[in-house]
Amino acid sequence: MRTFALVIALLPLGACSWFGLDGKSSYRESGDREIKSVSSLERTHKRNQFFGELRRRNDGRNNAFGRDLMAVQDFIDRHVWNYNQNDPYVNYSNDTTKLGHVGRFGLMQASTVPGVDEIVTR
Repeated sequence: MRTFALVIALLPLGACSWFGLDGKSSYRESGDREIKSVSSLERTHKRNQFFGELRRRNDGRNNAFGRDLMAVQDFIDRHVWNYNQNDPYVNYSNDTTKLGHVGRFGLMQASTVPGVDEIVTR
């Protein structure tokens, strides 16, 4: 019985060492600590900088596309429905993609059709 209790107590330690979870760094982590060449570091820096600028440009395009779609909606609200565009329930921040903007725009347009409200409320 004591042997069984000892095996049960030591089993987690054995499992950790068998699966490489004994606290030692793996081969990949130790490889990252090696001294790298200047050209390798420069390439990595330029790649990260390029993709960071690419993300910023795409975010700017997505925001501009969303602003254009929302301008159409604001125009319809202002001139067709006589609705105040500065209503705080309409103006909310958005960090969505182009597909999200198109979906939101389409949903807002479809919800203005009088027959849709009757179908949804039934």
